[in-house]
Amino acid sequence: MYTPVVNTGVAVLGDQIDVISNIKFARVIVEARTSNRDDAFTYSIPAHLEVRVGQLVRIPFGSRFIRGIVIELKEFPDVNYTKPIDSIIEHAPLIDLQKLSMAKWISNYYRSSLFEAISPMLPPGLRQRPSIRIEVKADPATIDHIDLQKGEKALMEFLVQSSNSTYSLQGLINSRGAWVRNTVMRLSDKGLIELVTREHTRKHSSERPNFLEL
Repeated sequence: MYTPVVNTGVAVLGDQIDVISNIKFARVIVEARTSNRDDAFTYSIPAHLEVRVGQLVRIPFGSRFIRGIVIELKEFPDVNYTKPIDSIIEHAPLIDLQKLSMAKWISNYYRSSLFEAISPMLPPGLRQRPSIRIEVKADPATIDHIDLQKGEKALMEFLVQSSNSTYSLQGLINSRGAWVRNTVMRLSDKGLIELVTREHTRKHSSERPNFLEL
């Protein structure tokens, strides 16, 4: 939930729900390791999305899509270039001012990212990180003619020679080593592979609760 600050065009976490028509940007904490502790980045809000503070959203981050939580709405951006929010994963806000304040304290005390501090407060079905799958886009016949580093070439040869059509990024890291992560990002930047994020969504039960009549 959020409270509008009319004179600045900013909506922040609070105790009221309101709609501000001129809000076009959002500050989002991201589920990724970053150089700044609060992990917050500014994104533009597409016209077809009704974004609110506390929502879990899907956002572009580098060459991949990750999850993020909206912590602030703004009329104007604080950077020169912004990417748009891709979609809303959970429309109902997942955090409030009290949880955000607690997460900031945990983040500062334990020197963790803000998203890591908030994660335990999320509903059980959303605590699990989305899986990232790797899909090969390059023509296997052209691999030998592409200028690649030694590690990049070795990984591409492994991917194209395997019988699988998609691969788990975490599975490759576990089996081949931590060097795979950066190599995969470089191959993705070169357009040779594509990273596909699969979200873990909550299961909403449609069953009615049983009551005991006394």
